[in-house]
Amino acid sequence: MTNIFSTRFDGPDTLADIQRLVTVHPDPVTGLEELSPALAAERLSEALKTIFLPNQFSLDFIKDSVDRARSFSAESFSTDQQYQRRLYHPPRMRRFLYASPALLALGRAKLSVG
Repeated sequence: MTNIFSTRFDGPDTLADIQRLVTVHPDPVTGLEELSPALAAERLSEALKTIFLPNQFSLDFIKDSVDRARSFSAESFSTDQQYQRRLYHPPRMRRFLYASPALLALGRAKLSVG
């Protein structure tokens, strides 16, 4: 059985790892030469819309979020048993990681500009 507590933050340790995980490449578009120009353009447009190439800001944001979640988890749950106990019986007073709307708007603006 896989230990979820120990392995849930494995993987995205470097920006290159994160970039490899979140970059989306569409399937190759074939047969465009057989279509009318308008239909081929529409098909190519749909394929291009599925591409996601993260910029430096989005990679840094994801890495920071994962690092904060990892440290919050390590601080909150020192053992596997404590993690499982608190998973099924949460404490009365919860602490939440909070992202302000202003920070999210800034991130959205940087993503659209960069």
